[in-house]
Order: sequence, then structure tokens, then C-alpha cells
Amino acid sequence: MKKLIYLSTILLMMVLTTGCVKYSYNIEIDKNNNVSVEKIQTIDASVFDAYDNEVIDKSLNYGKSKLEEDGYEVSVYEGVNEGVNKEVNKEDKSRGLKSKKVYKLDKVRRSDLPAGFKSNNKNFIETKSLWGIKDTYTIDWTYSVKEAISNSKYSEEAEKRDINIEELISSSGIKPQAELVIKIPYKSIHDNATSISKDNKELHWNLVDENNDSVHIILKYEKYNYNAIIGFIALLLAGVGFIILYKVLKRDDVVY
Repeated sequence: MKKLIYLSTILLMMVLTTGCVKYSYNIEIDKNNNVSVEKIQTIDASVFDAYDNEVIDKSLNYGKSKLEEDGYEVSVYEGVNEGVNKEVNKEDKSRGLKSKKVYKLDKVRRSDLPAGFKSNNKNFIETKSLWGIKDTYTIDWTYSVKEAISNSKYSEEAEKRDINIEELISSSGIKPQAELVIKIPYKSIHDNATSISKDNKELHWNLVDENNDSVHIILKYEKYNYNAIIGFIALLLAGVGFIILYKVLKRDDVVY
């Protein structure tokens, strides 16, 4: 029985790397610089017909335990595999793992990006400030679905036997689906998103490119500190007023 479960799990892992898995990433940044990172990894309904529930449950539970070790809140996800794409067949049910982690922007590290992502900056998000008046936030990431799969934990048995998942992907010739949504508190001023909302605050990327192993993600937005601007203007006016008063008093002191 153990041998059967092992073989079935390896087969399941191979199916997961050949187009029956979907990665949906949702990253949201609010005005208080709280960063929510959510990943939904689902398997489509066709897998359930091919494998015993015990095998699927074992694989999902193992992946859940590994994500929890990394500090994620994890739950088993069941529903329509829609991800970012809303135009789906409603009969296409899916099952997988939903993991979420919340950070403060000044505490989050580039290593906190989900597996498959790499920051091309020193930080998770590069932040530059202009005298405290304007803050510029820049996302410059690269995503590889192969690396995402290579770092996914499907099977304890597969890890013990050092199964090369990347080789399975290469031999399959089929790429899984991967999509990203980033929600920001202010309008995007520069990006390379696949699509964007009317208010320029919700951006979507298709993370699978048939011609390249990785996808480049660029996003830049600005935040103006209006309290600092008002303070700066008040200080400037006070300075001008002081200069005018000084000249008036100096003129009054002149003896004719």
C-alpha cells in the first residue's frame, strides 16, 4: 500500500508540473504601508478523477505543513479556479492551498517574496523620499514559474528521493498557469502590467511567457505627504514674512 501511495504521489507531482496547476498571487499595499501577500495554488478537477483522495490529501497536507513552517496562514482552498481571469467555466472546480502573510513595508525583506519571485532591487519594494514631501515606490521583480514549482513541496517521498522537478517540467513541454494581481493605494505612474483598472490602482500580470523562462514585473507609484507640503509652505511663508519684517524695521532705523 505504501509503495502504491508513493508511486501515485510521484505521478501526481508530475501532473502538477504539466499544466494542471495554477498559481494566483495577490499582493495588496494599503495607505499605512501594510503589505498583504497571498498565494493560491490550485489543481483542476481533472486531477481528482485520476488519483485517489488519499494521495491528493496527503500531498496538500504536506504542502500546508511546509508553508505553516514558513509562517504563513494556510487553508485548503476549494472553489472555481478563476484566479485573475474571471471568464472561466463555472463547472471547472479546483482544490489547493491558500496561504497568506501580512508585513509592514519597512520590515518586509526581498526574501519574503513567494517562491518564483526575485527582487532586482535591494529591498522587497524600493522606496525613495524627496525631503519627506514625496515618496516613490518601485517594484522591479522577475518571476519564473519553473522556480516556483521547484520550490513547491508536493511530496515528502519525492524530496527524500531527490526528484528533479525541473527535469519533469522540461520533459513535459507544458507550462502551468500563473497570474499576479497587485493593488496599490495610489495611481500607478509607470508599469508593464498586462491589464490595469480604470483608477490605475489594480494591476494584473500574466506570469507565463511561452517565449521566455521568466517574466519581468515593473510598477512605480508615488505618495505625496500633504502635511509635510503644508508645513513646508508655512515655513517658507514664515521665512518670507521674517525677511519683509526685517527690511521694514531696518528701514525705520535709518536716520535722515
